[in-house]
Amino acid sequence: MTLLKTTTVLDSLLLRFSKNRRALAFSPWPNEPKSLYMKLRTKLFCTSVISALFTLAVSPVLHAEAAPASLPVQAIAFIPFQKLISKVQETFSNQAFSFSDSQPGFHSQSADGSIQVASERVDLAVQVQMKAIKSTQANSVDLQLQLQNANVAAYNLNLVITIKKDLGFGIATLTYNMQCQQAQLKLNNQNTISSEVVFQQGHATASGIGWDLSNTAVSTTLVGCNEIPGLEEEIKTQIKVLVQQSFVLDGIKTLVNSKLDKVINDKITEQINTYAKSVNLSATPSHAFDDKNNLWIYSNDSVQSSFQATELLELAKSTQPSLLLKKSGIESLVKDTINQYLSRATISSKTTTGLQKLTCSRFVQFFIWPALRSLNRCFELKIQNQVKTVKIDNLQKLEMNIDLSSWASGDNRNLAYGTSLVSIKPLEAAASVINFDVHQDPAFTSWSGHSNHISSRSFKSTLQALMNQTLQVLGKSEAFGFFKQKTSVKLISADAIIMSLN
Repeated sequence: MTLLKTTTVLDSLLLRFSKNRRALAFSPWPNEPKSLYMKLRTKLFCTSVISALFTLAVSPVLHAEAAPASLPVQAIAFIPFQKLISKVQETFSNQAFSFSDSQPGFHSQSADGSIQVASERVDLAVQVQMKAIKSTQANSVDLQLQLQNANVAAYNLNLVITIKKDLGFGIATLTYNMQCQQAQLKLNNQNTISSEVVFQQGHATASGIGWDLSNTAVSTTLVGCNEIPGLEEEIKTQIKVLVQQSFVLDGIKTLVNSKLDKVINDKITEQINTYAKSVNLSATPSHAFDDKNNLWIYSNDSVQSSFQATELLELAKSTQPSLLLKKSGIESLVKDTINQYLSRATISSKTTTGLQKLTCSRFVQFFIWPALRSLNRCFELKIQNQVKTVKIDNLQKLEMNIDLSSWASGDNRNLAYGTSLVSIKPLEAAASVINFDVHQDPAFTSWSGHSNHISSRSFKSTLQALMNQTLQVLGKSEAFGFFKQKTSVKLISADAIIMSLN
């Protein structure tokens, strides 16, 4: 309800009341109906004006920019080796990997040297299915894989076969040559491929890969071969046997063995980056592995010097992914994050209806803030806010109190300063303004010549709305999402905290 409508309704009600003579007959002042009317009108109207202002002021329209990215905090994340491998296993299981390679060619011959096969180029394409990964020792895991598809193509084959033949008048050695444009091979094997992967300082090396290719079926197709009368089928058979034995299986093994290390290390790196992003320590965190292959992620290279040796040892005892950080670091993070948001969330009478009424109505100013009557009508009133201190009261629920400073300006003057205590719960995106004190700027009081009285109730409501809005926005940001990942909190020294991670 606007102030104009409020006035009209009150006038109508009070006028009817004043015309009711029987009601006035019971008045203690039967001869002063006008005085009674004016007293009631003034009192009720003033009350309605202030109530209307409270209602209008509690929902400021905040034209703030998007919440800033999270700020770095001095912290160290600790991920036990078994937990890291467990995460890697989740992404590895039942995942297929495709490997391919092109080799310059090969040359092979039979044991007696009678058959020789050469190729200019060999292309290999293999798909491996990851079946299982499990940790058996402190520094190693066992992998089980299976070949899904294996295709080999050898180009421009040349076969030389030497045959000794009795011609009746002596033994002749005959040499035949066959050329084929391409040999295409498909490998089919369902046996498990096993490998032990050893970790040293977090780097994986696949060693001792066990291949059971005893019942491997290899189909071979020769393309574009010249014909040798009477020997075509025999020579083709010899080519297939020699080709299959000479380079197909060995080529597949070599390819998979050479690529497996990279696949595992890429997965580990991927998981490290996932952990680094989830704990959100900084834009460019560093990491290292200890002699037990446990992963340590640092917010910066010098962060270790911020903690005591006993605190680092306590972190190393963690059986779950955990985070070591300063209690003061969390408080500083909250302070800086909220202040970055508040710097862009100035409350303005141009966008806040209640404050606009205050700057434009002399009548409202008389009851709420008398000194504003010395300024231009409908000037822009700006209220800025800044967190001065943050104190965590409840580590487990991350409940904290903040000291907030506010200052109002307008018409090129500093007008007032305020202080308040605000209870916030980042995990619940909840805020409560416990108290709010506001004082008029002494210079403005002297200049205006008016009373320094300011009704703080309406501004407290406005501030409450601002803090609610702030936590709702920041609660969705990365900075405050940082807190929501924590499952337990333990204070291990005066200013060091260990938080377990999900």
